[in-house]
Amino acid sequence: MSLSASRGYSAPEVGRVLAEARAICDAMGNVPELFAVLRNACSFYIVAVEMAPAWETARLCLEMASKTGLPEHRIESQYAQGYLLYMRGDLPEARKYLENAGQLYRQHDGAHLVFPSPQDPLVGSLCALMPVLNALGDEAGADRVERELEAHVQRLARAYDRAYSLCFRALLASERRDYPRLRALADEALTICTEQSYPLYEAIASFYKGVGIGHLEDADAGLGMAMSAFDALDRLGCKLARPQRLADIGRVRMAMGDMHDALSVIDVAIAESISSGETFPLLMLRQTRSEILARSQRLTPAGSETARAAAVESADGHGAGGFPGRPSN
Repeated sequence: MSLSASRGYSAPEVGRVLAEARAICDAMGNVPELFAVLRNACSFYIVAVEMAPAWETARLCLEMASKTGLPEHRIESQYAQGYLLYMRGDLPEARKYLENAGQLYRQHDGAHLVFPSPQDPLVGSLCALMPVLNALGDEAGADRVERELEAHVQRLARAYDRAYSLCFRALLASERRDYPRLRALADEALTICTEQSYPLYEAIASFYKGVGIGHLEDADAGLGMAMSAFDALDRLGCKLARPQRLADIGRVRMAMGDMHDALSVIDVAIAESISSGETFPLLMLRQTRSEILARSQRLTPAGSETARAAAVESADGHGAGGFPGRPSN
């Protein structure tokens, strides 16, 4: 847990320690302690976007929680499963598991339980639930969850949970293209991460600050800052949300009028999203692609509408109703 918080969830040294811990637990047949190892391994695989082992460890966590019946195991296993479903774009199922995790947390006074993850699982569940509800078209629900998240983080009064939550709130602001809010959240997160030495979330906050600067102040300076943070995240082994970060870079390029590079970035993001299995970003990537094509006048108005309709159809296939540019019913 300490290494995950101070070096990043998918740092190589985290993987080595988890492998050693799992070998010890397997030899001892110690089910309760093995849960903590598997749950952290699941986070390792999630952040590295190694979907097959992530799904397997999440499945084992659900099985083990059923055997132990411990509330902290049940909460964490529901949260992990919901997060993976969110990554895959299975939004209705993701919502179910994430809300279940929250209900269990509240029923068992989770603030007083000891969990095996660096971040509080209600914080994590609410952070994932925000973009899920937003993509489902329930913007009011996403706003309600954000308010609950902020209140819960204030009660916990833990710097790591605050930094974690601010980065996810910045993600939501990015999806909504609310760049003034994005910039403010990124600034607050960056201050905490710099003071507390959280390199993973410092890089994420720096990335979002760059995106905000790129849209609001100086496109070249903002893009440079975002690209530097993007490279830092790659060095930390964080592939999670990489297509979404590429989408942000593409939008800054589009705002600069550089349609060719913007389209290239979005095409890379779409390919990575499909190949990695982290398909949630496809709900906005294809819409962004159609916007770039329309702006660059490579499509006739009719062709632009066809591309846009294809993006809507893709979103409907995931149960989504609320990505940028979608018409209201």
